[in-house]
Amino acid sequence: MYVEVNCPLESDVCPHKELVACMPRDRHLSSPLRSAGMGLHLREISMKKLIITLAAMTAIAFLLLHCGGSSTPVVTPPPAQANTVAFLQQKPNSTLLYPVLGRLSGTTFTTTMIKDPSTGSYVSAAIGSIVLSADLKKATLEVFGGTDNNSPSNQWDIYVGTIDGATLTQVTNDAYVDIVPHFNPTGTKVIFTSERPVGSDMKLLTVIRKVDGTGEQILPLPAGAEGTWHATFSPDGSKFAVEAWGITDTTVFDGIFLMNADGSNPTMLTNADGVECWCEDENPYFTSDGSHIVFNRQNWTNGSGDIYIMNTDGSELTKLTDGSGANFDPVIVRDAVTSVDQILFSSNRANVNAGKVSFDLYKMNLDGTGLQQLTTNNLYDGFNLEHYDDTATPSVRMHHHPHTPVRPEHLLRW
Repeated sequence: MYVEVNCPLESDVCPHKELVACMPRDRHLSSPLRSAGMGLHLREISMKKLIITLAAMTAIAFLLLHCGGSSTPVVTPPPAQANTVAFLQQKPNSTLLYPVLGRLSGTTFTTTMIKDPSTGSYVSAAIGSIVLSADLKKATLEVFGGTDNNSPSNQWDIYVGTIDGATLTQVTNDAYVDIVPHFNPTGTKVIFTSERPVGSDMKLLTVIRKVDGTGEQILPLPAGAEGTWHATFSPDGSKFAVEAWGITDTTVFDGIFLMNADGSNPTMLTNADGVECWCEDENPYFTSDGSHIVFNRQNWTNGSGDIYIMNTDGSELTKLTDGSGANFDPVIVRDAVTSVDQILFSSNRANVNAGKVSFDLYKMNLDGTGLQQLTTNNLYDGFNLEHYDDTATPSVRMHHHPHTPVRPEHLLRW
């Protein structure tokens, strides 16, 4: 299929103003992502603005995907891994975030911010993460506060919108913390993390729903697991990878698990708690051919974090980054020029001692070579809010989940 598109997209740069952020960092909370003392104050996004956000983002993403430069005809790449991603950037002097689109083409990373045509201002909201579907026809995100300014909700919920803005579906509407959604390969379902009651406790579980909000599946925890976090589907949709932590009779674990799409046959691929450090493996993501999984290992012993890659059976585990700063939340993006997988991730490696959070996006090859900084500013650029903070020390945050009872000193990262 050949298409011819002119792409006169402007590259907007946010003003570099000091930002005092008080968004929460605790993943395991009894109230919707609100950590004691964080003082989260948010302006709710309106239904109209959220529809504008999703419609504009997906429409521009579609243009970016097909844009080969000027009016040169280009072959539409397969949708397994598009060369366009959505990410979040701090809004200066606010607790809200801008949704931003980025397109990778060789060494060029083109960013496009979204304007509300009714006000001319850039769209911003209390967004925890945002992900495009493989075909770029939908976007899913979690929003705090709901979509009605007149009756804001006090919860995080998940939404799915279509490219033309014709439909906006609230996938979840409950008092649970519903966060970090991802699409299945066909864009018909979302898999996400939800804090649910299990007996007398609240635990983070992996949940699947259809994009219309129906057909909920609460997936079982692996044996001994106390919770799961941030699941992503394999390219063929038959499996998903997820972080799980807990304890068995013989093992304390916090690592990446591979499971069938229904939650059966859980297989532990990594165990960060078994490598002589206070660590966790998280944020797994499949390569476009499904042969490898990338993830980040957070080392709370020294405050660093690194990107790793492994085969889907856990073999050939390889560290790709060098321990400089906190490198986290890797995603796979196809280079528009070479159609080769690239790893994009967020890192403060250039600003570890900046005094304020300054995370930028980077890219590298699957073997760790070709490291390149893609964004450069004094703001937070990331795919989720895991390290969204007003300090450059990533360890000064609350833990996203409690470790096992045998390690109570690891409940807080202070």
